[in-house]
Amino acid sequence: PAAATGGEATTAHARLSDAASIGGWKLVAVPSAAEALGAALVRKYPFKESDAGGEGKRLLVLDVGHTGTCAAILKIDPPPAKKPAGDDAAPPAYTERCTVLAEATDGALGCVDFDATLFAYFAEQIESKHGEAVVGGTRRGLRLATAIERVRKLLSTMPEASATAENLIDGIDVPIKLSRDELAELLAPLIGKVRALLDGILSSMQAAEPLDGVEAVGGGMRMPLLQTALIEALAASPIGAPIAADKVGLKLDDASLAVGAAMIGKQAVSGAAGPGAGTP
Repeated sequence: PAAATGGEATTAHARLSDAASIGGWKLVAVPSAAEALGAALVRKYPFKESDAGGEGKRLLVLDVGHTGTCAAILKIDPPPAKKPAGDDAAPPAYTERCTVLAEATDGALGCVDFDATLFAYFAEQIESKHGEAVVGGTRRGLRLATAIERVRKLLSTMPEASATAENLIDGIDVPIKLSRDELAELLAPLIGKVRALLDGILSSMQAAEPLDGVEAVGGGMRMPLLQTALIEALAASPIGAPIAADKVGLKLDDASLAVGAAMIGKQAVSGAAGPGAGTP
C-alpha cells in the first residue's frame, strides 16, 4: 500500500499500478494521505470507555513532512459498545471508524522546500564573501545542506542558532547563523502557502459543527512558524476558533502515514480488520 495525496491521487495511482505490473506485485490499496492518517489516528485516539457507541470527534490533522503537506478534517468514531453475549459479529475496521470530511494537499511543500530556500540564501552569502559557488548535489552542497538543516531544527527550540559547514571552501570551515525573525522573513512565502491550505480546508467546512481538536504531525510541525500559522488559521475560522487556544495534539508520529497505509493494505489483503480493530 502507499498513500497518495489529493490532487495527485490519480497520477500516483497510475504510476503505482504501472510499477506493480512491471514488478509482478498485486496492488491492493492506494489510500489518500488523509485516509492513512485517519487509520493511524483511530487506533491511537484516547477514547474513554464511556465514549463507546457515542458521537465521533471532528479533528483537523496537519502533516508537514519532508516533501509534502496534507491538511485533513476527519471524523473519528469511538469504539462500539460492548457486544451482547453470543454476538460474534466482527468489530468495525479502522477505516470504518474514520470519515474524511475534507482534505487538501500540496505534494511540493515540505521541509525540503524550506531547506532549499535557506540553501539559496546562504549560498549567495558564501559566494559573495569567498568568491566560490556552492551548488546543490555536490560535496560542498551536501555539507552546506547538512549545516542548514541543523540550524533550522535548532531554531525550533531557541531564538537564534548557528552551525558550521566543515571544509566547505578549500579547507575552510564556514559558520552560518540565523535568527527566528530572519527565518520567518525567508520562509514567509512558503508559510503563506501552508496558511492558504489551512484557510481553504477550514472555509470549506464553514457550515459544519466546531472542531473537537487538532493534531500535528511531521517534522515541519516542530517549527514555531508553522505552529503559529496553524493557531492563527484556527482562530480565523468559525469551526476552529473554539479550540484555537487549546494545546495541539501530538498523538501521531512521523511514521503514522506509512503505518496507516500499511494497516489499510493489510485490511484489504485479509478482507477483515487487523489486530485490535474496533479499539483505540
